[in-house]
Amino acid sequence: YRHGEAVAIGMIEAAKFARFKGLTTLELLHRLEYLLATINLELKPKESYLPEDVLKVIKFDKKNKAGKIQLILPLELGKVTNFTVDPAELVNFWRN
Repeated sequence: YRHGEAVAIGMIEAAKFARFKGLTTLELLHRLEYLLATINLELKPKESYLPEDVLKVIKFDKKNKAGKIQLILPLELGKVTNFTVDPAELVNFWRN
């Protein structure tokens, strides 16, 4: 993936997780998908990955703090929040 593609995929996944947690609207997710698609960025991985494999990589990322994952989640247009999540909760989200 090019850097922009990886960032776009991460943005979409963060927005989906925010929606799953009830922090943002479906409208915001759709707007983000539309905007990123208009500049020809990938919106989902080309391959499928097991949630556990993704977590193995995240363990070495700057987002990992003391076994918890730090995410920046969208709340509304122009407003985000720093959200701490247990890795098991991410696995649950990805499996649903």
